Amino acid sequence: MRGQDALPGHRSRPLMPNMLARYDLVLCMEDEHVQQALALNPVACGKVRLLGHWSGQQIFDPIGRAQRVYADALDQIENCAAQWAQKLTDMEMIR
Repeated sequence: MRGQDALPGHRSRPLMPNMLARYDLVLCMEDEHVQQALALNPVACGKVRLLGHWSGQQIFDPIGRAQRVYADALDQIENCAAQWAQKLTDMEMIR
């Protein structure tokens, strides 16, 4: 099961300043999202990163685009999330 089928109760919601204060790492899909997050809370600059940081890529938001664009974005998200999981595991930040 992938995508929205994997998280049936999940709905996106706007990023709020308190979320940036609460979490140790905030991953954004594209540079614009990083800039928006930092505008909400500039102190969070040390924990806001691109999801595609390790591969040097941005994942452009597929909102309003064709289903294939959503599927491509999901592939990128899964790949980049796996890279983050591996890096965090290697740094012994997660087990």
